[in-house]
Amino acid sequence: MSLAKKLGNEKYTYKDYLTWNGDERYELIDGVPFCMTPAPSRIYQKFAVTRM
Repeated sequence: MSLAKKLGNEKYTYKDYLTWNGDERYELIDGVPFCMTPAPSRIYQKFAVTRM
């Protein structure tokens, strides 16, 4: 599993977050944006569960 990618050292607010456009998913943690990867597809999740 890869870690979320930290974007810069600037601090942002939720108000800033609401103005961001694009297809990327971000999560703000203590004002720091992290680029989040999309969730695995349902097919992959079903396959991964059956392999455990």
